Amino acid sequence: MVVLRLINHYYFVYSVDWSKADQIVTIDLEGMGLLINRELGMEKAYMERKFIDKSY
Repeated sequence: MVVLRLINHYYFVYSVDWSKADQIVTIDLEGMGLLINRELGMEKAYMERKFIDKSY
């Protein structure tokens, strides 16, 4: 389960809860946040955050 929080005008990946039954995966929180905000039309605000790696 992924919990998102609305911060200013974009969503932030607040927490990710994994079950022991879930498959082992690697997680890219920055990439996940970008995709979520892109889908919700908030990519511009997400990309203008103070601390971000803008190489995506």
